[in-house]
Amino acid sequence: MTQWGWPRSPRLAAWLAGGICVSVATLAFFGIRATREFERSTQLLGQQRANEGARLLATALTRDMRAAQTAVLPSSAWYAFRSDAPHEVTALVASTFARYPYPDTFLAWDAHEPASRMVFYARSERPPRWAAATADVGRSPVRMLTDPRVAALMVGAIGPDARLGHLYSVFELDVDAVRYQVVIRLRYHDRLGQSLASAYGFMVDLTWVREHYFPELTRQVANIGSNTGLSFGIVDDRGEPVIGNPDPDDTVLVSRRTFSLAFFDPLLVVASQHANAFDLHNWTVLVSGAADPALGAAIRGADIMLGLAAVTSVMLAFGLVMTARAMRTGVELAEMRAEFMSSITHELKTPIASIRAMIDMLTRGRLRQPEDQREYAAVVAQEAKRLERLVNNVLAHARITDVADVYSFEPLDVEELVSGVLRGFKHQLHRSGFRITVDVPPDIPRILADRAALELLLDNLIDNAIRHSRVTKELRIKAVAHAKGVALAISDRGVGIPAEDLGRVTQKFVRGRNAVRGGSGLGLAIVNRIARDHGGRVEIESVLGRGTTVTVVVPVAQTHVATTCDTDSHPVPHTIRHSPL
Repeated sequence: MTQWGWPRSPRLAAWLAGGICVSVATLAFFGIRATREFERSTQLLGQQRANEGARLLATALTRDMRAAQTAVLPSSAWYAFRSDAPHEVTALVASTFARYPYPDTFLAWDAHEPASRMVFYARSERPPRWAAATADVGRSPVRMLTDPRVAALMVGAIGPDARLGHLYSVFELDVDAVRYQVVIRLRYHDRLGQSLASAYGFMVDLTWVREHYFPELTRQVANIGSNTGLSFGIVDDRGEPVIGNPDPDDTVLVSRRTFSLAFFDPLLVVASQHANAFDLHNWTVLVSGAADPALGAAIRGADIMLGLAAVTSVMLAFGLVMTARAMRTGVELAEMRAEFMSSITHELKTPIASIRAMIDMLTRGRLRQPEDQREYAAVVAQEAKRLERLVNNVLAHARITDVADVYSFEPLDVEELVSGVLRGFKHQLHRSGFRITVDVPPDIPRILADRAALELLLDNLIDNAIRHSRVTKELRIKAVAHAKGVALAISDRGVGIPAEDLGRVTQKFVRGRNAVRGGSGLGLAIVNRIARDHGGRVEIESVLGRGTTVTVVVPVAQTHVATTCDTDSHPVPHTIRHSPL
């Protein structure tokens, strides 16, 4: 284990990360499942409330629609009816009108008298269309009227049921384009039902009950405390909405109950098989619990919980991925640091050993010819320069966070800067057989930079070019002025850098995959940092087997900004000089 408790073994780290991922996935799975179960339970509760609401509305409609037939028509008060004394049943009709809104008109007829003597009891505030012209204008809630035409229709409709001895005659008929459902009680002189004594019943305007009765009764049921939040609707047998705007195909939290459009109890009525018989129309009550605010809040809460669980799982997974990447990066960094220490040790020992060997030969007097002494002295100077560059790189790396604090910016001549750096590599370039091309225009503007930092930058770039050139020994240095500053390009014909490594070689301890052995892995990182600290940038172009070009852009000095040529409109004349190195 490391100091922070992380495993050193990548395999063990992978197993640990995998175990944590499985744990998070398991936790997320059960969390999502629990949230879904909670949401499902909430929906079941809403469905149950919708079922109760639908059952309540269907029961209320059925009982209320049958009440006038079951509670009023069997009353013995109808026995006192006589066509010459029709007021005997007015009180009964008035009380029925007050209790039940759907009977439009009551009727009573003594079977011993002609049909024209049938008496109709209409509502004063809602007289039927066919009797509006003959309506009584009194203050009574009941208006008595006669209409031979309608009476003849009624007698003709009840005739077949009377001949069969039925207790009730139920039928539908149209009067002046208004559809009525009629329920009539038949009373006989004998128990066998062979002699009709009288008939009395009521008429229901089906258009009015559709527009007024069903909506009003539905609102009353919906206002009951336990039904708060439920949405009620009714559709007819053709699927057209009667109240509300329900979707019959909706299956989410919707309960359905059917009821018959019958203002009578079918169990008490024996249907006749004559022409006026009709089929019962089955309407549907639809009650939805989706509008329940408590249910909506619970579902939204479940959705929020599910979203939070998903976000938490994603964040944990992301954190684990980042942790795994950090662990892998840490392992790679440790390996790079170990390689760096190995390389830096080798790089330090090599020039020191060379210097000691050369000095030993000089001090023992083994070199008697002045030319040999100068040659060895040049090697010692070269190795000392190499050692100095290595030490400077290490020091620059040590203060990489505050390296800008030690800069001393001044205007620098580019040609002088390049020539001074190349002199330090004179012996090495000459011994290696390099062909050097320097392309620095004589009127190139000065740059604003720290001399030591720029020399270290060029030292690293030229040293890289020398070390990575194997077959073709060529070094090219070119300076170009443009609007953003002076671009210094150092090119070689070396091994090149793989395309996938171009974005990484400017990082500390990172070296190209085909880089030659040796080197600290700090050169390009320090070059990049120095360029950024000077307000410039580094661009690297490379082709495997054909060489690399590193371009460093450095701002010009303020005293030369006004006179710097814009190469886009006025090309700067270039002079190419071949170094004698």
